[in-house]
Amino acid sequence: MRGRSRRAVTTVAGLLPLLAFCVTGCGPDAQDRGAPPSGGAAASADARPRASSAPPAPRPLTDGQTTSALIGPSDLAGTWTTTSEDLSPDVEDGDQGIHGVDGDTACDEVVAASLRAPRSTATVSRTMRQATGQSTVGVVVQAYADVEGAQRQVEQVRQLQQRCSGATVESWTVEYAAWGTPPRGDDSHGIRMHLAGKRFDEVVIRVGTATLTVTFAGTAGDDTALVEAVTARATEKLRSSSTG
Repeated sequence: MRGRSRRAVTTVAGLLPLLAFCVTGCGPDAQDRGAPPSGGAAASADARPRASSAPPAPRPLTDGQTTSALIGPSDLAGTWTTTSEDLSPDVEDGDQGIHGVDGDTACDEVVAASLRAPRSTATVSRTMRQATGQSTVGVVVQAYADVEGAQRQVEQVRQLQQRCSGATVESWTVEYAAWGTPPRGDDSHGIRMHLAGKRFDEVVIRVGTATLTVTFAGTAGDDTALVEAVTARATEKLRSSSTG
């Protein structure tokens, strides 16, 4: 979990803002993507050079693109309201890595690796609540300098779920488990967390050089239609902003 930054989280996104709100108010296969043509026999002396078929490397998002990639109430079906948001793309010290998680050796290794991961170049976030059903969803978009930096964030959550079943976060106990989600973007991974008597389901999605993290509070993650719709729209908007 991140420390007491404006986007304090237990993995990489806005979990604690959601926790505070609830307490007070409540892909395609990456191996096949963009692979260069396999090498064959040496070209003959009179062979003409061929243009590479590999797509250009994705470019980093600008601050404007990062902000425009963030979904809002109008992107979702039904009536939703924004309960909190941070649209300043400036990156703070606490916006990198997992902070405050104290577990066994495997957990500590995941935490240490997260603090060495590439720093995001821009981060924006929004928490929304549904008028009917009282579902609460948090969304964070983070831009990175390259694909490697963004992919590290997905791997960070994957390692946390696979290697750290539980830990302490400040005065709370947190438990991590797998959470199956529809594949989204260039890579994605879901994780279920129980913290302070609350449940949070989170999926981290990479699109090019950026990541999108969607967190569903309480039983919202059990609503398959809601998870499908929110993650699909959020991924679509991030991809559109990345290419715009």
